Amino acid sequence: MDFVRIFAEAIQGSSESILSIALIVFPLMVALEIAKDLDILEWMSRLISPISRLFKVPDEAGLPLLAGLIFGIAYGAGAIIQSAKEGKLSQRDLLVVNTFLVICHSVFEDTMLFVAIGANGWLILLFRLVTAIILTFALSRYTLHKNEVSNISSRVTNIK
Repeated sequence: MDFVRIFAEAIQGSSESILSIALIVFPLMVALEIAKDLDILEWMSRLISPISRLFKVPDEAGLPLLAGLIFGIAYGAGAIIQSAKEGKLSQRDLLVVNTFLVICHSVFEDTMLFVAIGANGWLILLFRLVTAIILTFALSRYTLHKNEVSNISSRVTNIK
């Protein structure tokens, strides 16, 4: 066994993967920051209103949904927290938005990262979107009554 050769190949392969990922992530992050600064996201959130209506949440849920879809779960969480503090979204709305984003967030970055390591990006994107839409739609219909949301919330908060 030639450990030096194996180690060298591992370093080379890892370096190539890191470079491929960096070439995708850095320009994407710059573009997303520019879009955020130019209020393009606000305009795009109006385009996502059909999804908001499908899930029976107010149009104000569009910006957190869009932020999570594009920027990822951390930035989406920031937008969700801000909307909650401003009283724009009910407990039910927050549950529906969070459910969607847990399944389907950071679609560009995550998909590109998987493509960089050889996965089929369209298949991943389609599966994540369809799964998120179906499960969130079902949850949104189940939680149309406030007491059902309270029951779900109490079960979740009582988990130890």
